Amino acid sequence: MAMTFRDVINRVLRTIAEDPIDPAATELSDDYHKLVATFVNQIKEEIEEAHNWRVLWQTFTVTVLAGQPSAVITGASDRARVVRVAQADSGVYVPLVFDVTVPTNPAPLQEIDLAMDIYKRTVEFQTNNEPYGFSLAVTVDGVLELRLSATPSTQRTIKITLATPQPELQDEDLDVTIKIPQRPLIMGSVYYALAERGEELGVNNIYTEERARTALDDAIARDMEEQGGLDLVAT
Repeated sequence: MAMTFRDVINRVLRTIAEDPIDPAATELSDDYHKLVATFVNQIKEEIEEAHNWRVLWQTFTVTVLAGQPSAVITGASDRARVVRVAQADSGVYVPLVFDVTVPTNPAPLQEIDLAMDIYKRTVEFQTNNEPYGFSLAVTVDGVLELRLSATPSTQRTIKITLATPQPELQDEDLDVTIKIPQRPLIMGSVYYALAERGEELGVNNIYTEERARTALDDAIARDMEEQGGLDLVAT
């Protein structure tokens, strides 16, 4: 069952015998509640970085204009990661990135090392009607950018599937639904809160770092199993 930022914070607060957030509150105001919210955000980011959770997958459509080597992936932060799949005939992981300029004939794009892309563009500038590959860069503003292997001579439409973590939740985001599994998030946040109070080995010692890591491992295993991620290839 999906839980909001408020729900998770309240679960943590009740576990450590603290008063929950006022039901009428639309924004955090209590200093200790804000501290717990900080712990939740920190653990949330750790969990998001640990695995390409299915619930975070988003497919973006990127338009690269003729004569331009790259385009910003609108809506994707620098924390987003390309989703890859094991190709059945070879077992090689390939990115879910396609040139769909011709919708009835989507062409998979090869992944290119960014440094090699910069090198090639420097020493052998080229244009191509149908670039064969891509790389990802991050702008100085922290925006994710799609770069094609050659500057296209015609406008190209690219679809790219990314695991896109949620932004850091703010004091006013109490009713925002948290996408990642809640059990490791709550256990990790409780552990942080107990450690901050010096009680991590006290009555609530079921909330240890080891148990929080185990809960995360279990959630990752379940997510991979349910998406069919058994790395099976044809024999």
